[in-house]
Amino acid sequence: MPMPAGQKKKILAIAHGDRRVQAAAMYDGQRLIMVELRDIIGNPDEWLPKMHEDIATKVEGGWVVMVEDRTASFSPLATPFNFDAVSEGGRTNLQNCLDWYFDMDARGDIILGPGMERFRITLGGEGGLLDAKHDEKGRVVYHVDWRRFQAGHKALLMCVAGAVMEEPLSERWLKSMTGALTGGRKAPDWVTTF
Repeated sequence: MPMPAGQKKKILAIAHGDRRVQAAAMYDGQRLIMVELRDIIGNPDEWLPKMHEDIATKVEGGWVVMVEDRTASFSPLATPFNFDAVSEGGRTNLQNCLDWYFDMDARGDIILGPGMERFRITLGGEGGLLDAKHDEKGRVVYHVDWRRFQAGHKALLMCVAGAVMEEPLSERWLKSMTGALTGGRKAPDWVTTF
């Protein structure tokens, strides 16, 4: 569903790996603007309740909230995201995110805020975070240098996914669609209708 003119999609992504990272971004239908990319530090007993509150507030406010979560057990409100999951085309979410990232980056449509340049994802050559080869079908397959690819890179890719790969029928997607269809009137229960 294309975004209505002038509407911006706000995205929160939480990734883990070498450490835990939270990213916030805004997508205007063309450009993805990375607003925040920060480490989540401390004891989970301290930050986890605050994070769950923040997720609930942001979901209620219409944000796309994605959490790297293979088990779909982190939050019932957030959209779980698994980089290893295989899409209909037979490629992993990681491969699809990288396709979108490199296409958007080539057009200048990924804007990294101050201090975020270290998370720019580079392909091939010296200092590149990954290499690309082709599979038997001629599709690009990315090979990641996992020693250098950090949770911040994954959070950035999850913001890309939240911007352009959001699942139809997600809670946020349904609210956005039903709000556009009803023109501000109270929306029917579309989940049960579908």
